[in-house]
Amino acid sequence: MVKAKPMKAFFSNIDWRLFLVAPLAAAIIALVFAPERDIMLIKGIPEFMALVLTGAAVAVSGFRLKVEDNPLMPLLFAFCLAFFSREIHFAGTSTGVYIAVVLIALWAWCWRERLVNPVNTGRFKSWLFAAGWAYLLALLVQRRFFKHVFPDSLLAWEGHIHVPMEEWMEVVAHALLLVTVFSGFSGSLRKRA
Repeated sequence: MVKAKPMKAFFSNIDWRLFLVAPLAAAIIALVFAPERDIMLIKGIPEFMALVLTGAAVAVSGFRLKVEDNPLMPLLFAFCLAFFSREIHFAGTSTGVYIAVVLIALWAWCWRERLVNPVNTGRFKSWLFAAGWAYLLALLVQRRFFKHVFPDSLLAWEGHIHVPMEEWMEVVAHALLLVTVFSGFSGSLRKRA
């Protein structure tokens, strides 16, 4: 039997339907939003939800790091901690989260062979990709990428919606991250001394 290369194995067997979660959420947010509805403009609600979701992701990934013998858990914990720190708005975390993601990606690259089996456990990989896609869409909304895509007739609407859309898309991404953290329990617990 030929052993699959780590990168090929990483991109195989992904449930691409989960990639629809973020665009569907964006469509729902766009349909619900109206400039006269204050609830979508209040940053406190999605900010609070983001703290709860990323805090829960840190707690669950930290627990898994403690009890599982899984090389994926240190990376996942570091990733969750980086996003949680950004949501707390510590000084430097707006830029720091990008640096952390790059460093974690380099760390994962160095460990790529030992991560093949844990990444392919259950639906972990599919949820991880779906969360990454949601974060990318939230970043594109934040950077006002779609301002250059929409026709001129929709630019005023984009100007009104981009802030609440970004906030709520981040909430969706954080929720997908939390699902990712729960998925793929390897069941291989650390041996107690």
